[in-house]
Amino acid sequence: MTAINDTNTHTMSGFLKEDAQFLAPSQDDANPMYRCRFRIGCRKSYRVGRDVRTRVTWFNVKFSASEGGHAYFEEKLKKGARVLIVGEQLVDEEDGPAGRRYWQFIRAHTVNVLVEAPAEEVTPPVPEEPKAEAAPPPEPSRQRQAAPEPRAQAPRPQHGGKHTPLRPSRPSRADGKDDQATRNRAACIPEDGFETHFEPVSW
Repeated sequence: MTAINDTNTHTMSGFLKEDAQFLAPSQDDANPMYRCRFRIGCRKSYRVGRDVRTRVTWFNVKFSASEGGHAYFEEKLKKGARVLIVGEQLVDEEDGPAGRRYWQFIRAHTVNVLVEAPAEEVTPPVPEEPKAEAAPPPEPSRQRQAAPEPRAQAPRPQHGGKHTPLRPSRPSRADGKDDQATRNRAACIPEDGFETHFEPVSW
């Protein structure tokens, strides 16, 4: 009877979601190999109408590496690196309280690093800007402002020539014609009672 081997080969490329994990071999292993696992995302763009969308399919990858290969892959398989994987798809089974569970993964026999992970940029500390100091208040002027000059008063008009004496007022006796009492009051006023007794210049 001839044995028939079906083809179970998968080739894929993608980027690492996170750094690869490594497990050192145990002392009981006859062929000590480092076991490695990581997860890659395969992106595919497609168009819906006028929109371009991107879909990412995730795959779990496992493979074994020797001691020399472990040092290389530990340095290269970092988050963001782009790799090419060739391997077969297998299924892990586990029986537990919740029943049997299955995990699909790719058992890789070829792992090529296409693009290394971008180097982490170290952002230099931004120097702090000096705080703006308040401008000192302006110094008071040493020179005092000159006092405003007093307004010149208009000269008083001077009367030229000789002073004309005021005309003295004379008591009016017109009301004396009305009754005797009025005539008596008018008779008591002296002759110079209505004269002005000051110089007209002091007016």
